[in-house]
Amino acid sequence: GLAALGETGLLGNVNALWPLLPAGLLAAVFVWQDAHGRARTTTAELCGCAAFSLVPATLATLAGWPALPALALATLAFARGGPAVLLVREQTRLAKGRPADGWFALPAAAVMTAVITAMSGSSLLPWAVVVPVSLLLIRAAWFTGPWRPRWRPRKLGIFEATLGVGYLAGLWVAFRW
Repeated sequence: GLAALGETGLLGNVNALWPLLPAGLLAAVFVWQDAHGRARTTTAELCGCAAFSLVPATLATLAGWPALPALALATLAFARGGPAVLLVREQTRLAKGRPADGWFALPAAAVMTAVITAMSGSSLLPWAVVVPVSLLLIRAAWFTGPWRPRWRPRKLGIFEATLGVGYLAGLWVAFRW
């Protein structure tokens, strides 16, 4: 990883690597949590998700994108991952008969949908990205409501992985449209 980073700095524009700074700080929080046996906490998992969400922003800045559209791309990545972390944590705890942390997945999905919609309204993102993000909000409402499926963690994981691939396909269509 360090060799690749060095090569990128030599061949590319070092200034374009700025998204790696906040990603590194978030990753450091995750590593610290992991070193203290708390890698499965909500904080650690959200920091890991946010760190990885900044990777597309780094790739975008290396491709010459301005900062705001690159951060909008990172926000799209986090819109998938952040609420999913909360939802999977809650559903896994409920499936094991333990109390959930709270119904944070639905408000998180709603906030991310509002943020992405606002970014689309500001022309930072194409309008069509609101569709896959809204589907994530519908998913969160389904899983946090009284009609939620009673799936085992494995089935939930397969569902979320499939949904993630569908999300990426939806974003691809939105950006090509």
